[in-house]
Amino acid sequence: MGNQTGIFFSIWVGETGAAKGRADYNIHAMSVRKLKSYRLTGNEFSDRFREAFHKVRAPWPNVSTNYGCCTLMQGWYDIRPASVASDAVNLMKKFDQHIAPIIDRLLDDSRRMEK
Repeated sequence: MGNQTGIFFSIWVGETGAAKGRADYNIHAMSVRKLKSYRLTGNEFSDRFREAFHKVRAPWPNVSTNYGCCTLMQGWYDIRPASVASDAVNLMKKFDQHIAPIIDRLLDDSRRMEK
């Protein structure tokens, strides 16, 4: 992978999940301290994200924030064969509506001032 920093939302079906009929999802913050335009540490960013996420947590199935600073949150949902694509798209829409604004605000608050 060429990019060594960033914040990523992922949905996947691994071997264990497939055996249980589940898809996993998470938000991963990779090396945010290396983002040159921001004053961030992984722990600070994850703590602030989780505090804000708590307010919009309800519609996220089987979600947990009990991870290290790189995995901001992770959860799973049951795969329904008739709606596998639309279920993933709906989760992506939730990310866009509920989570992206939190991340954008946290990044804006951490932006370094230009000299």
